[in-house]
Amino acid sequence: MIAFRTTLALLLLVGAVLLAAGCAGQKAGVIPANSVQPVIQNGTGSYWITIDPISDKLVGSKFSITGNTNLPVDDQVQWEITSRTFNREKFIDKTSIMPVIPGENGLNKTVLDIDSAKLLSEDGGEFIIIERAVRENARDVAPFSVNRISYTIDFNAIGDQRFGDKFTITGITNLPAGGQVAVNIQSSGNASSVIAGAATIVKGNEGLNITSFTVDTTNFLPVAYDEYRISESYSQQNIAVESQTDFRISNGSPRPLFISIDPNLMLMVDEDGIFRSTTNLPVGDEVFWEIRSQPAPGALVLNGTVKVTKGKADLNETSFTVEASVFSRTGNSRYLLIERAKINEVQDQILFNILPII
Repeated sequence: MIAFRTTLALLLLVGAVLLAAGCAGQKAGVIPANSVQPVIQNGTGSYWITIDPISDKLVGSKFSITGNTNLPVDDQVQWEITSRTFNREKFIDKTSIMPVIPGENGLNKTVLDIDSAKLLSEDGGEFIIIERAVRENARDVAPFSVNRISYTIDFNAIGDQRFGDKFTITGITNLPAGGQVAVNIQSSGNASSVIAGAATIVKGNEGLNITSFTVDTTNFLPVAYDEYRISESYSQQNIAVESQTDFRISNGSPRPLFISIDPNLMLMVDEDGIFRSTTNLPVGDEVFWEIRSQPAPGALVLNGTVKVTKGKADLNETSFTVEASVFSRTGNSRYLLIERAKINEVQDQILFNILPII
């Protein structure tokens, strides 16, 4: 009996030692970092799918919807896109099954390529995508929107022209590069079309593209004066855009180009300077200006450029503002303003004073 108790005690002691050794190798409640533990998410089993957030898309765009999953590679996932805008109409076709493919960081992934043109009309809408495993209970749901983009063509300013001139009409647009706009120029006098053609949209900067069309007025009817309307229209890929602008043509003798700075210029201390001039330079032309302190040859105080804008009585104009602090920093009271055209040999200058407050 004593021998049995001794043997039992020894067995219990060995068991306690082995248990203590196991606990020393791993703290209670800590799961080894390299172990794969079942995760219950989006379903009732150990497999899960998580769809990545989907940013808003534009009508007609093509994009991919991705997700992470612990489903095995080559398992099948069924997808379904439901409209939240049109009575939850479903959009499912023969490609409604996709395979799980290898991913990163020990996870696999799903990738679904979408052509939004197949989802809905060009007005856009709100949608929900559902992904569910075919053999397992894993699933996830995510919303996304497809928005209609407002397309425009904005013409750059067109100055007055004379019969026989050749000039280029340009426009800025967010229409896709590579497409074409139909161009039509029509006389306001007799409503006849004098030019019809097409212009290719070329890639521009900062997401905006350019239309460009050269006009030769040699074959225009040489009346004393006429106004013409140019229109550009685009109708492709379910997009319809049209824009118009006017320009004038005459057959009178051209006047010499000039810039005339407003001579009635009086500035008070602590008053911003507003500088104006009249000119027959075409609308959209750039005029360089500079202000120098006097006496001559004074130091440059400030300079810049301004575009010619439409004026009155067949004259155009320039206008810009200079803050009063620019003048107060110099300590001077007398200045010279010079304006000159960037692409024509024409300029004007005027002296002006900063008057004290009485």
